[in-house]
Amino acid sequence: MPRLDFRDWTVEHLRGTAFILPGSSQPAGHWWMKLAGTDPEQVTSNPRLGSSQAVGKFGDGTLIVSTYPDKVEWFLGPIPIEAASIQEEAATEPKPPSIGGAVEAFDSFSALSKRWLAFDDIPNVNRLALGGVLSHQEGDKSVAYLRLPDYVPVQISPESSDFLYQINLPTQSLSGVEGLVINRLSKWSVAMFKLFALSISGVPFAQDLKTTIALRTEIDINTAQEHQGELPKDRLSQILDELVDHGRDLITNGVANR
Repeated sequence: MPRLDFRDWTVEHLRGTAFILPGSSQPAGHWWMKLAGTDPEQVTSNPRLGSSQAVGKFGDGTLIVSTYPDKVEWFLGPIPIEAASIQEEAATEPKPPSIGGAVEAFDSFSALSKRWLAFDDIPNVNRLALGGVLSHQEGDKSVAYLRLPDYVPVQISPESSDFLYQINLPTQSLSGVEGLVINRLSKWSVAMFKLFALSISGVPFAQDLKTTIALRTEIDINTAQEHQGELPKDRLSQILDELVDHGRDLITNGVANR
């Protein structure tokens, strides 16, 4: 079975993480407003833990910015599905949660991440990470399992279930930062999606809902924690490009022939 093109994948969500050195960092609301150009819909904080979170609609998705003493995260996910939408979709076919096609989602998220990395007031960064979950809808479970060997080095019966394959393929960074290693972690599985809604009493709105089967991969591309000290600010955008390129490569080519 031929491998899928990158544009055939759907993105469930994407996450960027900057691990920061000890020091002061702005709260989540500050970063959300600078990224989106408007105020977030909700801001929460936990002074005891030194964390904060800002949430709001961003384009066709939801942007969540979280800050902790040791990291800043920005997460782009789908807008929560309303019960009415679930009832309407149940009549046809449920779909995996999505922020759009892989090409558009990666391009827009890369631009969003570079915007944060270019701010003058970001804290000192010693690690960067890009994470995400992508899926491709399949006709049924057997088709999904027949497609798996194109991406992972195993032969699987189409009658299999509960499969999970995980591997890290570290590689040297080409950013020019001495000794910098990039971890390329990916997980591969077959997932089943079923939408249902509950009333306040706990009774489902709809019965016998259809299910959707999808080939699913989760990626976590990050600079290795063995790197000591600050990443040069003038290299952060280049390092991010490396992470994005490795993510695209893993999704497109899998790990079967590595």
